[in-house]
Amino acid sequence: MSKLVANYTANGSSTSDEYGTFVTFNRFFQGDVIEGFAVVANSSPNMTVYVQPGSGRITTGTYPSSYGYLISHDTGSQGEAVTIATAAASARIDYVLAYIDKAVAGSTSGANVNNTNNVLKFASVAGTPSGSPVVPTLSQIQTAIGAANPYIILAQVAVGASVSTITNPNITDKRVFAASRNALALGAASYVDNGLVWSSVSGLNGTMTAGLAYVNISGVMLAVNLAAIASRAFTASKDTYVAVDVYGNVTYNEVANGAAQPALPVNAVWLSQVITSGSAITSVRNGIAASWINYAPTWTSTGTWPTLGNGTIKGRYIQVGKTITATVTITTGSTTTYGSGEYTFLLPVVTATQSVMYIGSAWGFRSGVSYLGGSAKANAGASVCQIYNSAASGASWGPTNPVTWASGDNICFTITYEAA
Repeated sequence: MSKLVANYTANGSSTSDEYGTFVTFNRFFQGDVIEGFAVVANSSPNMTVYVQPGSGRITTGTYPSSYGYLISHDTGSQGEAVTIATAAASARIDYVLAYIDKAVAGSTSGANVNNTNNVLKFASVAGTPSGSPVVPTLSQIQTAIGAANPYIILAQVAVGASVSTITNPNITDKRVFAASRNALALGAASYVDNGLVWSSVSGLNGTMTAGLAYVNISGVMLAVNLAAIASRAFTASKDTYVAVDVYGNVTYNEVANGAAQPALPVNAVWLSQVITSGSAITSVRNGIAASWINYAPTWTSTGTWPTLGNGTIKGRYIQVGKTITATVTITTGSTTTYGSGEYTFLLPVVTATQSVMYIGSAWGFRSGVSYLGGSAKANAGASVCQIYNSAASGASWGPTNPVTWASGDNICFTITYEAA
């Protein structure tokens, strides 16, 4: 593997290719969309949708030689038009994608500075019509845009049987917003990723499985791999708290039965609590690393972002292994502004890319008027979640939905999901 310095020009000129130019910058992020790129129906609905102006990146390759193309579009009016294929006799599900057409030569012409010669394309990919339609397969995507072309999914479109129009309720946002990898780790708790489970063998003897833990040191998650421990004799009539530090040292911190948990050793993470009687291990409590901690959620939207003003926003979350539960409460103030578009809320950790959606519950309070129920939803590989009405319309919450928000209102949600 080469050693790269992209911006070195001492002792003469130098060149950087598309891999080396922004590889370091790209590694700073995870996710795709920096802002915008929302997919919306035509203002006069037909079979055309529009990708609104935005910016982001499209990654290609596999680590450690992966990198990303930095993309944007600033087309005015409604945005870039994408035509949805004619509806079939059965319903189907389509994707709207952004992709890099690698068959188009990079431009050196002043007329096409920044590769404005249609290197970046937006397209729809039709799924298979069916009574129970599913999203397009990888094979269908590659056939439509070219197998060598990297892409990101922006939206999913439900195309009803024999329809002639697409409206916004037919469009499901699939954008994965970009976020700094290290920023997400700054407030994250150390945790056990897998394994490292203690259990009783016989008498006072216990055993631990091999596994992986992460320890947060100044905002950087450091991996600690541990081999299995075949046998360990625990002290009688004690509560033993087992920890591992960033160097892989396992410590056994003993207190009397029922006494308070001891202080966590420096640069370490808790693994288990092993409780013994006079002659045997009576119980083992694994996964004790977790504790609720604060994080700073960001309240954004697919349009103009709201501003909190003198309102308040508070986030708390807990991580047990790769399971995250997060809860957020927003209280609006007299100087809060509510923006436009559909609201999005930053999660403490990006969700796992497992082709599933993560669902939670939401609650709103319109001061002096009504209580409102909803559902929180985060897509796979997402850094944000949205809130949707519980009613059949399922519209996403925004400045005037499900009510027109005002000072003293609350927007709250709790969601559980798998961490990336």
